[in-house]
Amino acid sequence: FMYGVDVLKSVILMMAVCERFINVEQAVGLARLEEEFQ
Repeated sequence: FMYGVDVLKSVILMMAVCERFINVEQAVGLARLEEEFQ
């Protein structure tokens, strides 16, 4: 779990993947979007 948080840079995104609200590809895309706007 913590590895996923480190990779995605977001606890919320990792929790969404674990609960199957979003898939891995969506999480990576959202993480990139988040980094671009920070």
